[in-house]
Amino acid sequence: MNKIRTYEQDTKQLYLEQIMELFNQNDEEVLVIGSGSIAIPVVFPNGDERYVKVTVAMPKLDYDGHLDALDYSQKLEEKARKAEQKRIEKEKKIAQDKALREKKKQQKLERESNKR
Repeated sequence: MNKIRTYEQDTKQLYLEQIMELFNQNDEEVLVIGSGSIAIPVVFPNGDERYVKVTVAMPKLDYDGHLDALDYSQKLEEKARKAEQKRIEKEKKIAQDKALREKKKQQKLERESNKR
């Protein structure tokens, strides 16, 4: 095994142990479920038991975490922008529908008053 691979495995193990220690300090049960993976059992207020799964990985050499973080923040901004745009369009549609209903109501009242 080459030295780079050994450094990667040692680094991954070090971070995994630090994460496990953090949960252990908070009296959480930590289950080792694989190389670089742990699971923490949680119980919801309704009694259902689930698990939080944490995996520590060392990406390939060409991975750029800063670029990944930037991409993610841009996706979140785009998602928020689209949600705001959709909200505005929905408000416009509601206002248009309300105005149309009022107009039809007025037309109906006028027709009924003209019949008398």
